[in-house]
Amino acid sequence: MVKVCPNCNKEHQKRERFCCSKCQVSYWHKAHPESTQRARQKFYTKVSKDFNTFKEGIGCTFCDYAKCGASLDYHHVGNKDFTVNAEEWHCGNERVKEELAKCILLCKNCHSELHYKERRGK
Repeated sequence: MVKVCPNCNKEHQKRERFCCSKCQVSYWHKAHPESTQRARQKFYTKVSKDFNTFKEGIGCTFCDYAKCGASLDYHHVGNKDFTVNAEEWHCGNERVKEELAKCILLCKNCHSELHYKERRGK
């Protein structure tokens, strides 16, 4: 008996409703967007918390401020390929590590002062 997958509309000979597990997962996510969104939000909240905790462990390069990781920014010293954020940091791939090697960690005040001095040429 030939069946049609409700996700990709391909015909298949299997007993299951879907032609493959990818179609089954994709179909479920489309049918339950609120569960998917809640899980994604929970994941990003944890990643963001871990990222801030990681930054707190290092602290500001200039003034040693380390109370709040959300108040610490990466400042690119060399050429900037992309901005490092919690989602990319979590992946931990070589590209992110190379980008972090070009950065120093600064608190918001020191970061603002540094850019002010750079703009003024001092």
